[in-house]
Amino acid sequence: MHNFYQVEDALRYLKVTFDAKLIHQIMHEERGASLRLLYQLKLALDKHHGRGDLTVTNLRKKAVDTKVKNVQDLARSLPNIHKQYGVEGPSFKSKHLQRIEAKLLKYEVARVNLEKKAHDDDLAEKNMLRSIQQAKR
Repeated sequence: MHNFYQVEDALRYLKVTFDAKLIHQIMHEERGASLRLLYQLKLALDKHHGRGDLTVTNLRKKAVDTKVKNVQDLARSLPNIHKQYGVEGPSFKSKHLQRIEAKLLKYEVARVNLEKKAHDDDLAEKNMLRSIQQAKR
């Protein structure tokens, strides 16, 4: 009973209907009693917080709009980023594939940098071998 006194004000504020019978069922662990209370609580919270600003996936519309804006900004700046790192430009037209390409861009940049380093190391090794051969002669 003490637990119900702790949450009673919140339940009344949310206008969740509960009575002595429901409390008795929950205390005696009757099947589905606590589930009914939780479902009523969920409905009351949904009504209280307003589902109008939620999307189909239960995300807040503002958060979704922010993510979409970030992706669109990235799609617009992607060609410049590609040029900056010396990687071929975006090859996909659909937004979904451009997002995937944007996520993979850092790996592409790392690959290009590693190839440049390998090429430079190869040239340095060849030059070193030539200088050793020249020194032996």
